[in-house]
Amino acid sequence: PPPAVGGGGGFGGGGPPAAAPARGAPRFHGETEITAILTDDVRVRGVRTAGGEEIDADIVVCCAGVWGPTIAAMTGMRLPMLAMEHQFAITAPIPELATEPGVETARPIVRHHDIGVYYRDYGDRVGIGSFRHEGLPVPAGNIDDHPRNRAASLAFDFTDEDFAEAWELTCAFLPALASARIEQKFNGVFGFTPDGYPLIGEHPALAGFWVAESVWVTHSVGVAQIVADLLIDRDPAIDPSPADLSRFDDAEREPAFFEPRCIDQYVDVYVAHHPAEPHGSARDIRFSAFAEQQRSLDAAFVDVATWERPQWYGANADLVDATTTPGRDAWSSRHWSPIAVAEHLAVRQRAGLFDMTPLTRIEITGFSAAAFLHRMTTGRVDRPVGAISYCLLLNEHGAIVSDITVARMAEERFVIGGNGPRDLAWLRAHAPADDSVRIVSVNDERACAALWGPAARDILGSIADADVSNEAFAYLTAGHISVGAVEVDAARISYAGELGWELTARASDGARLWDTLWKAGAPHGLIAAGRAALGTLRLEKGYRAWGSDMTREHGPEEAGLGFAVRGTDTDFLGATGLRERALATHALRCLLLDDEQVAMGAEPVLHDGNPVGYVTSAGWGASIARSIAYAWVPRTLAVGDEVAIPYLDRTLRAHVAEEPQFDPGGERPRA
Repeated sequence: PPPAVGGGGGFGGGGPPAAAPARGAPRFHGETEITAILTDDVRVRGVRTAGGEEIDADIVVCCAGVWGPTIAAMTGMRLPMLAMEHQFAITAPIPELATEPGVETARPIVRHHDIGVYYRDYGDRVGIGSFRHEGLPVPAGNIDDHPRNRAASLAFDFTDEDFAEAWELTCAFLPALASARIEQKFNGVFGFTPDGYPLIGEHPALAGFWVAESVWVTHSVGVAQIVADLLIDRDPAIDPSPADLSRFDDAEREPAFFEPRCIDQYVDVYVAHHPAEPHGSARDIRFSAFAEQQRSLDAAFVDVATWERPQWYGANADLVDATTTPGRDAWSSRHWSPIAVAEHLAVRQRAGLFDMTPLTRIEITGFSAAAFLHRMTTGRVDRPVGAISYCLLLNEHGAIVSDITVARMAEERFVIGGNGPRDLAWLRAHAPADDSVRIVSVNDERACAALWGPAARDILGSIADADVSNEAFAYLTAGHISVGAVEVDAARISYAGELGWELTARASDGARLWDTLWKAGAPHGLIAAGRAALGTLRLEKGYRAWGSDMTREHGPEEAGLGFAVRGTDTDFLGATGLRERALATHALRCLLLDDEQVAMGAEPVLHDGNPVGYVTSAGWGASIARSIAYAWVPRTLAVGDEVAIPYLDRTLRAHVAEEPQFDPGGERPRA
C-alpha cells in the first residue's frame, strides 16, 4: 500500500489538507494521534491511531517534529534529540513600516550574531527571535503537559525575564523599536541534536520506518526532497551523510550525553567557535584501557564520539625544538601545541605509541562472511587467512560510503577497521536475512595500541612470541600473537606511514599491553603520541580521511582511491554506478603553501581570482618543513599551478604538488 499521510505540528505548521490528496495521496488524516507503529518484527506494516483505526503502510516516515522521539520510541529506537524553548515576539504596528494598501513588503531577515537575536518582517510589524537566554529544555514526555503549555500547543507561555536583555540590546541596535509595544509573544519549541544536524534515515532494524527529525523551517523543503530521493533509491543532490540517522552509536544516544549537547547547540546557534575548540559538556564518558597511563603522561584530552582521546602529551614538552616549530598566527595556535610537531618528528625518527581504541572495529563472522564482504567491498577480501585489504564501501551510485581495512583473522572471521557507526549500519542493512553472517561492533570490548616508527620492529620483536621480521610478518598481513603475557590480534598496517603494527587485545588486558610496550620501548626512545601528530603524519603520506577529504559526493577516481577498486570483476555493490558516473570535474589534490602559516580546513580555493574549490584537511608537515593542504579543485589544474586560499584577513599562496610528499615510494611501512 502507499505511504500513509498524517498530520503533525511544529513552528511553521503544515500545508492545507487538500494539498495531499491533490498530489496523489489517497487519504489524509489530519490532527490524528498515533499510538502504535505496527510491525512484523523486521518490517513496518502501518500505524494505529488513538481511535483504534489501523492504517496499512509499508513506509512510515517519522516527521512529527518535537514529538518525534515519542513516535520513534514506539519502535524501540531512542532519538538523540531534545526539544528546546525559543523566544519569539511580534511588535504592534510601527508607523515607519507602513506601506500603501495592497503593496507587499519584502524586507530581509536580519541576524545579529553578537547579541544572538534575529528580526523578520511581518508587514508593518517586526518579529523578534531570541537565542540570548539559557537553554530551556523540554523532555519528550513533558511537551503536552508542560506547566507553560496551557493551550495544548507549541506556543508556551512567554518567559519575560529571559527576554529582558535581548529587548534592551534590540532597542540599542534598532532605535525605532524603542517606543514599540510587544503585541504577541510566546516561547516556541523545536528540536535540537548533539551536533546540530537533522536526523535522516531508515531505522537500522525495522525496514520501512524512516526518520526526518530536528528539521527547521529553513531546511524543510530540502530535507523533504532528500527523503523522497532516498525512498526511491535516487541519489540526493547533496550528500546527506552529516545528517545520517546512524551516525551516533549507543553511548551517544544516552540522555546523559545527548541532552547536555543539545542544550549547547541551542546556546551556540549564534556563537562563532574555533574549529578545534573542545566541548565543555558531557565529557569523561568513555576512556580507553590506557587512560591511567595517559593521565600520568599529562595527556591533553579531547572528546571524539564520547571517547576521550589524547591530542598530545605534556610529558613530551622537553622535545619541542623552536627551530622545527612553524610560525602560526593566534587563531591557528588556539587549541594547538608545538608538542604535536615534536611528537610527529619523534615518530618519524624513533617510534610512537598511539591509542587507536576508538577506531571503529567490526567483526564479521559466519560461513557466508567472505562472500558477503566480496559483494560489499571494492577490494579482494577472499584471500588467505592473515591478509589485510584496503577497500571502499560504495553505494549503488558508485559514491564512497566509507574506506575501510578488512583483515581476515580466520576462515570465517574478518575484522574491519572503519570510520564510525554508519559503517556498522550500512553493513547490517545489506546483510543476508539468514544466519549465515553475524555483524557486531567490538569497540567497547577491545583496546588497541598502535606501535609505529623505525624502531617498531626492534621494540615488538623483544617482547613478542612470534617472528616479526619482514619475511615472516609482511606488510598488510595480520596474525594472532602474544606480546609479553597479552594475547593480541596484530595487524601490520600504519596510518602514520611508518613501519609498525596495530595491536588489539581484550580491554581488560589493555593496561598490561601498554606497560609491556612502554617498558620495551624505553631503550629505543619510544614516546606516547596523540591525534594531532597522527593527523599531520597521515597528511604527509596523502592518506585520506573519510568525512573530510571525501564523502558520498565523491567517487574513487576523483578522490585518488582508484587503486582500491578491484578490476578483476564487477560483482560488488556500486560497480554499475561507477560505470555510469559522469567524469568528475574536480579531484582531490595536494597543495603546498608558500609560507609557514597553516590553513584550518573548509577555506575556499581560488584560481585566477575565481573560487574553484575548498580545503578539506590541512596541517604542518614537520618531516618536510612545509605547510600542506588537501583540497577539491578542478582536475584540469596541473602540478605547479598556483592557487590562493583566503584566510581571515589575508590570502595564503599555494601551488598544486605531487603526492605523497613524504616517502613517495612507500618504502618505510614495508621496511
